[in-house]
Amino acid sequence: MRNQLLALCCLVFAAAPAAGKRPPDDPPPQETAKPADVKPPRPFRIAHPKKTWALEIEIPGFLGSGVQTARDGSAAKMQASNRANGSIVSMFVFDAVREGDGKVSRDFHWDRLQKTPIKFSDVKMTERDNMALNWRNSEIAGFNIKQRNVNAYLVRDGVWIDIHLSKTPAADGDDEMFESILKTVRFKEGIDPKAVNNPPSFALFQQGSRAFAKKDYKSAIEPFRKALELEKKERTIDDLYWRVLVDNLGVACAMTGDHQGAKAVFEHGVSQEPAYPNFHYNLACTWAELADLDKSLASLRTAFQHRKNVNPGEKMPDPRSDPSFKKYHDNDEFKKLIEELKL
Repeated sequence: MRNQLLALCCLVFAAAPAAGKRPPDDPPPQETAKPADVKPPRPFRIAHPKKTWALEIEIPGFLGSGVQTARDGSAAKMQASNRANGSIVSMFVFDAVREGDGKVSRDFHWDRLQKTPIKFSDVKMTERDNMALNWRNSEIAGFNIKQRNVNAYLVRDGVWIDIHLSKTPAADGDDEMFESILKTVRFKEGIDPKAVNNPPSFALFQQGSRAFAKKDYKSAIEPFRKALELEKKERTIDDLYWRVLVDNLGVACAMTGDHQGAKAVFEHGVSQEPAYPNFHYNLACTWAELADLDKSLASLRTAFQHRKNVNPGEKMPDPRSDPSFKKYHDNDEFKKLIEELKL
């Protein structure tokens, strides 16, 4: 049975950006994406820690990595990526450096960018609605890769907002894709910034994660289960964390002998994200523990049909070395499926 402890430890306890400063730009996008055939549950949302409005954006096919906030409450940032097309979206909200509109913010950042070793071409400055846009190609010395970028700068209530869209490598149609994303940008009023950037379900998720990391599976179940119940009412945490929550709750149930509970958790995961392979794989393990070979093999086959949709940096586990399937190693149907999977 597969859990996501390593990814969880890296993400849940990520360091906050330096206090009082705009979080730095992130490196060129990596292949960290949610598969395009999985329906996104909600818009991505970020709030300045001291304001009662949030910035929302719709980016189907992207996988987010959560909101990080500055310790002094001056800034927040988040990032989401799409493995299918090599694009990344970064959003920053931070105390305004100086007075002025989006064009002032754009000029400030463009001056900084031109002092970096990055080579720029096809630079174009435009405005629309309340956004000041900076379109450009960029190329880092020593790397023969061209990246297409646009930064959209907005100013609201003493806050500078920087939405950075990029795609590597650059290709025809990138600008149209960026425009379609920027058209979804909007504000949500009357929010609690702590609830947006660190939802109650996420705090429970962290509590369960600490117990899970210590292999105290029994203690992890209750906060995980409470977090999932809150998420069933309204999805508030990013997709990657949600996947980890479901996976690790199911694993915790299984590790304490509650295979029926684990089955219910993984079946819920499959109902929400049918193209995510880990839910199917862990369901296969659960059916194996429940001695239902036919359902186990069916889930295992489905898992590997979606193997390209694993989370960033992960690989599909090998069922031949998984203890859940040990009793089936000599089973002809199991061996036949393993041969079909070409592991």
